Amino acid sequence: MNDASAEALIEAGERILGEAGYEHRLIILRDEGWAERFAPAFQALGFSTSREVTMTHRRDPDRVANLPVEEVPFAVVRSLIQEMYREDPDLPEDIALLFAEQHGKYERVAGARFFAARVDGRLAGNCELYQGGDDAQVEHVGTLKQFRGRGVARSVILRAVQAARETGARHVFIVTDEEDWPRHLYARLGFDQIGRTWEFLKSPGGSRGDQQGHTSTEQGTSNSLR
Repeated sequence: MNDASAEALIEAGERILGEAGYEHRLIILRDEGWAERFAPAFQALGFSTSREVTMTHRRDPDRVANLPVEEVPFAVVRSLIQEMYREDPDLPEDIALLFAEQHGKYERVAGARFFAARVDGRLAGNCELYQGGDDAQVEHVGTLKQFRGRGVARSVILRAVQAARETGARHVFIVTDEEDWPRHLYARLGFDQIGRTWEFLKSPGGSRGDQQGHTSTEQGTSNSLR
């Protein structure tokens, strides 16, 4: 990568994503040095910048979960996930439903496991677990607005970690936006930061928020678990 430049990476993105029919241009860098070096050039060319941190579960949580959690199939949490997407004011109804249905595909294709908690008998939030051999990742943590602040996220995440350990995972990861508050919750749950990924995005509308198809995962993981 000695001869790499922001312009060369953008050209590769144009070729790869353009030929595939995508309108957005996303460049992901996991090397801190190269990312910091290229950031000004990407920004000058109209790309937004964000950073995600990868955290791995290494320690006991600061306190135990306070809600019972069920492992359920997607069919049980479909309406819950639909409702959480509907709570995003920037998502049209049809797009919210489309995003929700994607989680059913994650179950069928990637073996996603769903963990849900109830408050007052009602499904209040959930997360997903993906596992391959020794490695597992907790994803798509979400809580309905009316139930935030009641330990839902803590409960589902810790149950997912436990389930991953029970099925042989030695390493359990979670990824979140560096600038968002959930990483502090994850630290309290026993996760330690082990890496950082830089993302440079240019969406058709010219801003990161306009590329809803790309940001839906981050929204589900980082912004809806209070």
